[in-house]
Amino acid sequence: KLTIIAEEDDEAVVRAEAVRVLFQLGATNLSQLLGRLIQYDDLEVRNASYDALARMGNPAGVKPLAKQLSNVHGNERLEVRKVLRRLTQNPKLRSRSDYEEWHSHWSGTQSRAIQGFKKGTFQANGQKLRYRMAGKGPTIIAVSGRRGGSFWATTLRHLAATHRVILYDAPGRAGTAGGRHAFTLNSELAIIQALQTHVKAPNATLLADEVGALLAAQYAIAHPESVGSLVLVTPTLAGSRAGRDVIAAQRLSKTIRRDLGALDEQFAWF
Repeated sequence: KLTIIAEEDDEAVVRAEAVRVLFQLGATNLSQLLGRLIQYDDLEVRNASYDALARMGNPAGVKPLAKQLSNVHGNERLEVRKVLRRLTQNPKLRSRSDYEEWHSHWSGTQSRAIQGFKKGTFQANGQKLRYRMAGKGPTIIAVSGRRGGSFWATTLRHLAATHRVILYDAPGRAGTAGGRHAFTLNSELAIIQALQTHVKAPNATLLADEVGALLAAQYAIAHPESVGSLVLVTPTLAGSRAGRDVIAAQRLSKTIRRDLGALDEQFAWF
């Protein structure tokens, strides 16, 4: 398994490459793995892990990174601070305790936000996926882009006062396993359609950000009768440059030890 390779292979370059591939594959529980790897003794593995944490944008990575501030110096310390600023979006934080306090507040907010949501599962593309739902009224579905649905929990909790709000975890994100199928544009659109059918919402508002906005817009084009409106936050309608850059870099350096065509197929929509 790639997870075992990332932690136990004798060659640091192989372990670092395993980290990059795990990120590309959207591996489940990747944040926890990266939190361990940034404490390992090889700089190449740590740098690959820092990069993955930054690209994931998951605030859960703030806690292990804050701890790492006490263990590194020089350019590496600057790199850790750079990732922390990206995850917290707060340039005023400086010390380990500042970041730990920020993470504690964020964690508590996330925990409170998800309270009261009804849990459920639905089938899409032959796989079981998880969702949560709260409130009554017109339906709002938060599209799962690069992150799991809990990213939207705080926002949806407020909207649940007047709407039925739904968030879900697409494959490889949060509570849903990656599965064996490719992450194509059509498979991601099929997930939204399957969820709408499952919750009996023939017409819904789609809420999405960044690369998820691409999915929402494409879904509205493919199924105009099913979408009442779109709410797009910092949309990336031209596709994710970060995703393309990573694949391009791997092509140029010839570091991936597998068929790159398979990765392109999995992340064509991304």
